[in-house]
Amino acid sequence: MSNIQAATQLADSIMKATAVTHNPAATPQQRAEAVQFFEQLKHGEIHATVYAAAVLTGNEYALEVQMSAYTLLQILVHNRWTELSSDEHQKITQLAYQHMKDVGHLGQQAAWPLKSKAAMLLAAVTRQQGPEAYAALLPQLIAAAAEGPLQAEISCMVLQFVSEDI
Repeated sequence: MSNIQAATQLADSIMKATAVTHNPAATPQQRAEAVQFFEQLKHGEIHATVYAAAVLTGNEYALEVQMSAYTLLQILVHNRWTELSSDEHQKITQLAYQHMKDVGHLGQQAAWPLKSKAAMLLAAVTRQQGPEAYAALLPQLIAAAAEGPLQAEISCMVLQFVSEDI
């Protein structure tokens, strides 16, 4: 099975587990299994998990799925960054920055948790990459903030989260 197929299957499993955790009719055993699955993702094979989570942050997925994917990515970036290749670092950095910009352009359609998660992910990536990344990001955040109030809000959130080490 190829890495893409594995990541696609994993993405399907993440969506199913997310659905269980948000289903009031789910049994305690189903919920426990979903939580156990998410715990396994945090400590299991990182490459397919990062790819699957990155795909699930897309706007075509339900908000709950996007939130689960952002949370998973943030945890992996924060705790397992060194296990990723430099190419993966670059892709995650580009993804985080693009999502921050995209969420800012969604206007009022973007839910607060989505804006917050996008900002947290970019902050986590920036902190992992060190002061040089922060110095490179700062002018981009200032430029984005000048585009409008929503972009300014998200840019400020990124700065806050970087300073708070979230």
